[in-house]
Amino acid sequence: WEPGRSLSAIGSRDAARALRGLELRLFGLTAHVRSDQASDDPLTNRDDRTYFKWGSELYFRPVFGDWDHVFAAVRYDRVVLDTDHDSMSYRLLSPRVGIVPLEGFVVFAQYSRYAYGDNVALRPNQIPGDVSVTTPDDHAFKLQAEVAW
Repeated sequence: WEPGRSLSAIGSRDAARALRGLELRLFGLTAHVRSDQASDDPLTNRDDRTYFKWGSELYFRPVFGDWDHVFAAVRYDRVVLDTDHDSMSYRLLSPRVGIVPLEGFVVFAQYSRYAYGDNVALRPNQIPGDVSVTTPDDHAFKLQAEVAW
């Protein structure tokens, strides 16, 4: 959703001009899984499980002057690994800044802060040779490039 375009359509041109380049993005996904890995233990059960993910992103890319190749965004994700067990879910907040040197080509830096439910853990030996690590990282930083054609 582009608030500037909506305001322009209802005749508020000054407000529309001030909000040009601002977007609110919403997304979601759900999946129901059937599996032979059935168990009464919710941590090992994979059968009859519903996954749900939703989130939003506030994205701003100026449309004026020499700043039109730069963007900033803040994204929120909520991932539920089993809708019957909220403790098997996590949230993350991810601010990012980047550049768009060419349309379809994006480079950005992103920091993510995770908040995990009580029953989110790494699988045994997920990190080979380090059995002391049982929980995922709370913080992540990445540099990423994307190309679309």
